[in-house]
Amino acid sequence: NKIEIRGHTTHRPVPTDGPFADSWQLCYARSRAVMAYFEEQGIEASRMRLSQGGPYESVTTSEDEFRFQNARVEIFLLDEYVRDANGVTASK
Repeated sequence: NKIEIRGHTTHRPVPTDGPFADSWQLCYARSRAVMAYFEEQGIEASRMRLSQGGPYESVTTSEDEFRFQNARVEIFLLDEYVRDANGVTASK
């Protein structure tokens, strides 16, 4: 099965002196770090898809004690196979 790795951030702007220009770069870096870990564990890169929700798919609207829940990476096991994504069809 294909695996989707979806990165998220909080609504707060990223620090101007930090390594990321915006929330999108930060959530991509989070997704890419998880992908690299999965590759180290033996999962082929062709099975993985990266996506970003950025700050727009919040778990909570609280900006205080629960905002950390918005800074996350979600992993989805998709109902799609690598062979389907590569254009290979099953023989009959």
